[in-house]
Amino acid sequence: KAQIKRALLERQKRIKAALILNLTRVGEQFVTNVRNNADFTDRTGNLRSSAAYVIIDNGVQLAENFKATSNGPEGIANAKKVIDEAKANFPTGLVLIGVAGMDYAAAVESKGFDVITSSAGIAETSLKAALARLANKLK
Repeated sequence: KAQIKRALLERQKRIKAALILNLTRVGEQFVTNVRNNADFTDRTGNLRSSAAYVIIDNGVQLAENFKATSNGPEGIANAKKVIDEAKANFPTGLVLIGVAGMDYAAAVESKGFDVITSSAGIAETSLKAALARLANKLK
């Protein structure tokens, strides 16, 4: 019984590590896409700097990407604030949160510019594909 339990716990750890690795890749891709491919003019640098992600596991932060672009330190502070608010909605489980933290991001999107919409869609597609590959490996 003890050997079976150890084997199952080890397998569970490897699966979780693979999930975290895939979530990290998707989070990095999300941030890179927003910063490099979004089609808005970012005069202050704050909107691009507010693109960030975190991975949390039962409330414990495992990974993050908060970096200023050429300028825009206000963007990082706002991203952290928005992510902290979002984290409160996910006290349990393994979660990837991606944001554009400036309060005017939605207004920019409403004017027809892509801030995070396409990046979020790409992230969702990438994550689904990664999970499907992982599921196939587990079979």
